[in-house]
Amino acid sequence: MLQAKFCPDCQTEMQSGVIPDLAHGVTATTKWLPGTPPFDTTFWGNLKDRDGRLHHSTSLPVITWRCPDCGLLRSYAHES
Repeated sequence: MLQAKFCPDCQTEMQSGVIPDLAHGVTATTKWLPGTPPFDTTFWGNLKDRDGRLHHSTSLPVITWRCPDCGLLRSYAHES
C-alpha cells in the first residue's frame, strides 16, 4: 500500500498515478534504471547500456504523485 504524500508547496494531499511510456504502439509504465547509459542515436532513439542492451532486472517502476491544487509532480522509484 502506498503511503500518502503531501505537496511541499501547498501541504495538500497528493494523488498517486503513473506517466505512461508510449513507444512502438505499446504503452508501458515508466521505469527507473541505475547509472547513466548513453543514448542510442538510431532512428528509434533507444537507450542502451555499455553492453548494448538494458538490464530490466535492475529497473524499478516509477510512481508519480500530483498535487490537485498546484499541479506539482513528484516521481518516486520504489522497490516492490
